[in-house]
Amino acid sequence: MFNMAVNGPCGMYRLEPVYDRGNKIELPTCMYKMSNIYEKNNDTSKLKTEVEKLKTNTQQPTKATAEATTNLTNRECGVIEQSQASIGSENQSCIVQDIVITASPNYPPVSVWIMRNLLGQKIKVKLSTHLHSSLTTYLPKLKNLEDALMDFDRKDCQLVITVIWKDVGKDPELMVSPVKQSSILGEVNIVRYLGRFVTPGYDEGDPVIATEIDFFLEIIHSAFTNGNNKEKQGVLKTANIKLGKQTFLVGSELTIADVMLWSAIVQHKMEHDLPSNVKKWFKSLCNSVIFSNLPEMLYS
Repeated sequence: MFNMAVNGPCGMYRLEPVYDRGNKIELPTCMYKMSNIYEKNNDTSKLKTEVEKLKTNTQQPTKATAEATTNLTNRECGVIEQSQASIGSENQSCIVQDIVITASPNYPPVSVWIMRNLLGQKIKVKLSTHLHSSLTTYLPKLKNLEDALMDFDRKDCQLVITVIWKDVGKDPELMVSPVKQSSILGEVNIVRYLGRFVTPGYDEGDPVIATEIDFFLEIIHSAFTNGNNKEKQGVLKTANIKLGKQTFLVGSELTIADVMLWSAIVQHKMEHDLPSNVKKWFKSLCNSVIFSNLPEMLYS
């Protein structure tokens, strides 16, 4: 120990250089080539060219995917636009639009039948029903809805609505995009969707009228779908005040708010216990052309 401190450390073994610039490294031929970054006076222009080529090859699949996605989205979003463009003229030809609605036989969306009649004033609409394999028999009121269907050939129609009876709960479901599996849930939202097939749509005119329509749709859905009897009576009381001053719930014409409230009253069998103004309005709608071909047993 003492001698090492005086004379210094003993000599150690010598290592060969880790990098030998003279030896060439064999690179695989399956990849792009790059210049040796350890060489002096290295020309980086070739490296930049290779990097740009790599970026181009990487971006090409991304652009192709983006274009395909855009085209698919445009085709899906164009369904309503094509239908609205054709509804304005009966003589104008258009592509048949298919709508599939899944609904519970215990909660039939009667408003769909009314909307079929409303849309049928401007275009030919075919409405058909199908019993899902999970169900075995029809309820009597569903059979009467079957009898109320108009017999149109599919090829002559501009809009085809198919209602599939299935045990799905209170809220029916409309499949908008089978590709993206996006759907519209709830009868009021389906009525909104169908209401936009009319030109102009209910929300394309006076914003005050559109807001009031949405207000009634929301309270009808909240009270009649998920609410108790007190909440239902509250909606009828609000409607009774409005109908004491005017013929329809909103504005001077029939709207989807009237359609939805009429359907809710029928489904919950409340037509015999209505406030005076609502009862008068209900009977008036029953005698109108749009409601007249529905089975009387639904509201008797």
